[in-house]
Amino acid sequence: MKFLRILLQRWYLYLLLALVLPAASTYFGRQRLQTYQSSAYILVYRAAFLGGLDSQGYNQYISPAANEQNFILELLDSQTFTRKVANGTNLAHIYDLNSDAGTGAAVTRVRQDIAISASPIGPNGLSIVVQDKDPSLTQQVASSLITQFGLRCRAPAQVR
Repeated sequence: MKFLRILLQRWYLYLLLALVLPAASTYFGRQRLQTYQSSAYILVYRAAFLGGLDSQGYNQYISPAANEQNFILELLDSQTFTRKVANGTNLAHIYDLNSDAGTGAAVTRVRQDIAISASPIGPNGLSIVVQDKDPSLTQQVASSLITQFGLRCRAPAQVR
């Protein structure tokens, strides 16, 4: 009886709760639906950056895909490599890549959009997922990342 009396005295709180929760979930759901995703799945049988078995940076105790994941993440930490990735997309038209501010904004956007993970199922699967609100940009970033990584691996060996 006491519960019913409190419920009737403060009915507006329950009404407010009944209206706010669905409205908030609808708002956040609509925001989430506006994110697009492009993905690439790459099979790695031997780490591409290996020139020989004595290469620095290769960890023989983890899978080839995990080695490639570490190498790509290290490259993405480099502003030069990430700028090249951004230059192969529409971000070159959105941001001025010749200025420090424009380069910083493009590099930040590329880095926050990319997720790279080694497959937990097998030792050779590498997954690259790009998420952004622009559907064409997600595909361009994924494609540019794979292209720049391929060019980087074919380049003459450099000190890392």
